[in-house]
Amino acid sequence: MSRFRGWARRNLWTIVALVVLGTASVVYAFAFDWREYQERTPTQPVDVPRGEVGTLGAARFQVEEIVYLEGDSDEGRRYGVAEGTDVLIAGVRVTPDPEGTEDDYVICDIYLHAPSPDGEREWWGSTSNPTSYPGDEMNPFSCQMGYGPEYVIQLYYTVPAGGAVGGYLQVTSPEELPRALRLY
Repeated sequence: MSRFRGWARRNLWTIVALVVLGTASVVYAFAFDWREYQERTPTQPVDVPRGEVGTLGAARFQVEEIVYLEGDSDEGRRYGVAEGTDVLIAGVRVTPDPEGTEDDYVICDIYLHAPSPDGEREWWGSTSNPTSYPGDEMNPFSCQMGYGPEYVIQLYYTVPAGGAVGGYLQVTSPEELPRALRLY
């Protein structure tokens, strides 16, 4: 023990410097990730009940239609939904900024959030149809809210069976964060 004390006394400043620099390095490394996480996470959601219109920036959003295909049902099998999964098809009416120009390209993301035994889960919607369910042939490729005519984007969410029950759609845009819309 006395041998260790002697070594510790001789190297005290080295040990202190390593502890301080090690702690500072960890704090510095995570500070950027934490700030980026906070800037990209919606912390001011606005609830929009079914049938109503929500505004994010100068764009407007409204749920047009929700179709829920259970893979273990006759209808699910008819449209080719994989067993053990469900497909939620959401049609969202988007009215981009009426005063926007072609230079105002502002993207938005529409996620499905639903409760699960492990906490709330999130799925990103795809514009490509994973089933044989009839869809709009002219479905927009992405959510654009900066300019252009009004359109309906049809999004497909493939989730575990029962995974979309009690869920909502969350609309986010990097330019509008931390504000977001929750479409029910």
